[in-house]
Amino acid sequence: MTVQFDPGRLIWDCFGGLEVPEPAWEGDRDYWEGFNKAFFAANGMDYDPARDSNVAVWIRSEDRASFSDMVAALAPRLAGAEDADLVLLAHWLPDLHMGTSVTNYAMHRLGLTEALGFAISDRGLSAPLFAFDYAARVLQQGRRRKVLLMVMDQRTMLYRDPAIEALAPANVAALMVLDGKAPDGMTYRGYARRVVAEKAGLAAALAEIRAELGLPETTTVIGPNAVAPDVAIDPSLVCAAPFIALARLETSPAAALLATWHQGSLCAIGFQREGIRDAA
Repeated sequence: MTVQFDPGRLIWDCFGGLEVPEPAWEGDRDYWEGFNKAFFAANGMDYDPARDSNVAVWIRSEDRASFSDMVAALAPRLAGAEDADLVLLAHWLPDLHMGTSVTNYAMHRLGLTEALGFAISDRGLSAPLFAFDYAARVLQQGRRRKVLLMVMDQRTMLYRDPAIEALAPANVAALMVLDGKAPDGMTYRGYARRVVAEKAGLAAALAEIRAELGLPETTTVIGPNAVAPDVAIDPSLVCAAPFIALARLETSPAAALLATWHQGSLCAIGFQREGIRDAA
């Protein structure tokens, strides 16, 4: 199966508060402080509530939007997912509600009684690129017939993180249905990753990836400013940013490379319209 992606069929949105905070949650502060302490310890860090805690803000925030609530908000706009047999969630930032199975919620909401679902995270901003590649592989191998890929992040954190605060993330979700039946879509060309510690090495690494995926020199690069893209992403859209940037273009390019550069890792996936075969 040739995997097609039609940017025009991407369903996405940013959200304000989808959940009203309740005064009773104030009594849960000690529980969540304990969670933070254990989370930091599991990652080899000391937790200082005075420095690191964001629990009070998390409890009182009027900007709360869980992944499940974002699925519920977008579901009425989603078309073509009724027979999906794999549901993937890709994210970097954690869900508002720890422990919720968002893929199970989506399967229940959409009536996907025969689907398998799981999440892909702990890969930074490249999580949806890796997830897209996995979806493409199982489709190409005939192991699944249709995949619903959900890409989400949310802004209300239990702990403070200067990098996340500088990012000023949105509550954002994007949903896409992947199969071999998108006549107006772009053909998926593959995924590649390179370790690139310094910005100076990005141009050469991107050129190498483009050639590896068989994409033309005229390929439109979509990514963060660090990679000197043809189309810059909005970093506040977090993991979904490259897909949203592609979908926002008035005309889809003949070929596109969606790239992320995060913590020294350059990742990219490529797409190309059929019949476009410039020299790589």
